[in-house]
Amino acid sequence: MYTYTMLRRVLTAALFIFYPVAIYAALRYGGVRIAALVAAVILGYRLLGRLRDDHGLKKILVLECLAIAAIIVFSMIFNSDLMLRLVPAGISTAILSSFGLSLFSDKPLVERFARIKKTHLPPDEVAYCRTVTWVWTVFLFFNTLAVLYVAIFASREIWALYCGLVGYVLIGLLFSIEYVIRRLKFG
Repeated sequence: MYTYTMLRRVLTAALFIFYPVAIYAALRYGGVRIAALVAAVILGYRLLGRLRDDHGLKKILVLECLAIAAIIVFSMIFNSDLMLRLVPAGISTAILSSFGLSLFSDKPLVERFARIKKTHLPPDEVAYCRTVTWVWTVFLFFNTLAVLYVAIFASREIWALYCGLVGYVLIGLLFSIEYVIRRLKFG
C-alpha cells in the first residue's frame, strides 16, 4: 500500500512538472483542443488522487473541478491556449498563498516542515523558520508574476521553457542555498 501511494505521488508530481512540456507539445502538434484534452487528463488524474486521499477537502476539490472544467471548456470554445498556459500561475498562486498566509499563524509553513523531523525547536531556529518562510513567500510572489508574464506575453516556447525548466531550476537553487545556510548555522 505504501509503495502504491508513493508511486502515485511521484507520478502526480512528474505530471505537474512536465505539464508545460506536454501542453506545448500538444499545442504544437495537435492544436488547442488536443492540448485541452491533455490538460483534462493531467489535472483529472490529480483530482482523482486527491479524492482518494480526501481529508475533509470536498469543497476545495469541487472548486478545483469547476476551475479545471472552466479552463478546458473555455480553451475549447474559444480555441485559445491562454487558459491552459495560466494553469502553472494558478498552482504558483496556491503555493504562494499557503506560505504567505502561514506567516499570520503561530507556526509558519517552514516551521511546520521542520517540526516533522525535530519536534522541539530552539527560539533561534523558530525565528529562522519564519525568515525562511518570508524568503519563500517573496520568491513565490515574483515567480508567480514571471509565470503570469510568460503565459500572457511570451511565446509558447518561452512559456514552456520557463514553466517546465527555469522555474524549477530557480526553486532548486533557492532550496539548495537555504539548505547550505541552515547547515552552516545549525549544523
